[in-house]
Amino acid sequence: MAQLISLTCFKGEAVRFNFCLNPFTVTTADTANGAGTVNVVSTAGFPAAGTFYLEGAAVTYSALTATAFTGCAGTPTSAYPAPAAQGGAGAVGCRDVTGWTTRLTIRKNAIADPVILNPAGVIVSPLGGVFKVVLTKAQTTQPAGAYAADFWRTDAGSETALGVGSFTVQQESLNP
Repeated sequence: MAQLISLTCFKGEAVRFNFCLNPFTVTTADTANGAGTVNVVSTAGFPAAGTFYLEGAAVTYSALTATAFTGCAGTPTSAYPAPAAQGGAGAVGCRDVTGWTTRLTIRKNAIADPVILNPAGVIVSPLGGVFKVVLTKAQTTQPAGAYAADFWRTDAGSETALGVGSFTVQQESLNP
């Protein structure tokens, strides 16, 4: 399911947007060194098998349940505590986005031709799934107003909308 995005900049301004549209979860039980199962709040949004990052360390899993990754290999060499409710801090896990191809499109309206298409400044970080989009001054010289924006990913031949919403170009005020 696509998340709602809202991007705003001043006309003619170079701008960077960082956003995370990647599923993440938190451990619910102690995760021991070499554990074959990692218990979490939810695995919603994760593929049936694959790789996720647990506090920055890659963990490959062969299956999942609603609240656990099973058949884990590459579990970090240190143990991670359970969440604070159980006396620990909890560890954050997020989906691996290595190899994703992304596309950002900004249009005057939802069906118009793009005014900005796939700027070269899109960087995908596999650790945490943070997407960094950089727009140059030349790309933000559109007339002031609201535009439609969508952010897509292509993975294994299929496309998925990660975010849809608005891109607003504001005219900078000359009043102090």
